[in-house]
Amino acid sequence: MVVSFLSVPVIVNKLGIEGYGAWETIIAIAAIGNIFQTVISGTLLWLISNAYGIKDFKSVEQYIRIGICVTLLLFLIITPPAWIFRADLVQLFNIPVQYATVALWIMPTIIGLAIIGTFSQVMGAAIGGFQRAGATTLTLAVSSSINYAIIITCLILGAGFWSLLFGFIAQFVISNISLYCIARKIIGKFNITPIFPSRDMLRKVAPYVGFMVLGVLSVTLRDQTDKIVLASAASPEWTGYYGIAVRLASLVTIMCTFFYAPTVAAAGAIHSEGNWQGIYRLYTDVISVISFLVGFVVIVLAGFHKWIILLWVGRPVPEASVILYWLLFGHTIAVILTGSGSSVCKGIGIIKIETIYIIVGLLLNIFLKFTLVPLMGAVGTVASSSLSWAASSIVFVVLLHRATDIPTTGTIRAIKTLFVIALNVYISWWLSGFTISHTGQSFHVSSLFFALVFVLVSYTSMMILSGIIPWKTIKKAKTVNFKRA
Repeated sequence: MVVSFLSVPVIVNKLGIEGYGAWETIIAIAAIGNIFQTVISGTLLWLISNAYGIKDFKSVEQYIRIGICVTLLLFLIITPPAWIFRADLVQLFNIPVQYATVALWIMPTIIGLAIIGTFSQVMGAAIGGFQRAGATTLTLAVSSSINYAIIITCLILGAGFWSLLFGFIAQFVISNISLYCIARKIIGKFNITPIFPSRDMLRKVAPYVGFMVLGVLSVTLRDQTDKIVLASAASPEWTGYYGIAVRLASLVTIMCTFFYAPTVAAAGAIHSEGNWQGIYRLYTDVISVISFLVGFVVIVLAGFHKWIILLWVGRPVPEASVILYWLLFGHTIAVILTGSGSSVCKGIGIIKIETIYIIVGLLLNIFLKFTLVPLMGAVGTVASSSLSWAASSIVFVVLLHRATDIPTTGTIRAIKTLFVIALNVYISWWLSGFTISHTGQSFHVSSLFFALVFVLVSYTSMMILSGIIPWKTIKKAKTVNFKRA
């Protein structure tokens, strides 16, 4: 995330907001072309973690080989059309003329690399299923950092739009080779020759795969589709504004990402032993930690984002503010209410709840897009995504507690946290307005620091005094782990 943030001002400086928007549009198109990557890795993580829990190592190898087979099939199906229709895609999404020629080569190449790169996701799922998700996270973080470091270097050296491809190739090579070597070390020798899944296997995973597809479509309609709608309905500049806002908002979801894969893997392993008390304890602990961390990040971003953008990009970008507010609204409610429960449901294989939650969000998002975009303009696509995500999250919580015996203690804490966050956002707005009239750069840095300290003290005090976060939970957050013990 740090290197990703450092790349943004360099891209904006070298290519302008319009060029940065075109950059984000190409990444969005590649992500849409690769929607099944998450489906494959998520399904394999569920299968392998359960197989690991019962020590069925033969099935683990079988799942890996099937994952590789599906990856190759998707590459052969999606990549050729990407090359055939590349000119139409460049024209449809208003890629600026100065970047169009390069985009004709970069776009289909990145789509193809992203799809075949699912091999690294297969290896990551195997590693996570063996309760070593941290190794995957660290490897992907390193490869992603190298990607952005190469992008920054190439831009400074004058490589322009080609920098995107150079960085992506480096990430592709490093992540695939590294995760394969790590998987061999953790699991032992295994065969990677592709095999087709059997009929019994397809019947077993069909409901889970269907659920994962719905989830990926829902996320794609929120994030990547919003970029494309902004580029086609408005201009690549608005995609650039969205890219800046979503980079900041992603700090909210990254808090959940740290816990997501370990919670899925741990829940799968615990469930295979029939330890429901362990599942309940996992849910409550994770939701408590996520609520506290996410809350502080949201308060800082909502109140001080203008300062942050100024110090980050080097100039004010007021157009990003309205987008950021909508993103924070949806991200906050969804992550706090569903982050822990969604991970646990995936781990134990309960898909009905999340399927309904995803379908509700998907249909509501489509309806609101057709309703709000004509009323609000291109920004309506962001508003529809946030409103539908927040509404469907409430549906998820209700269904979760009706269908399972998971205690409501953690959920009640999460709901109370939302009110505490709202109050502290108001305080951060007041502090920002009180000091924003001063224009000295040194004052910005020093006053921002003291304001952040004040908000942290205020937020933490309210969380403790209201009983949302007991002292013992704060201490536990320092040592929480996801081992089956």
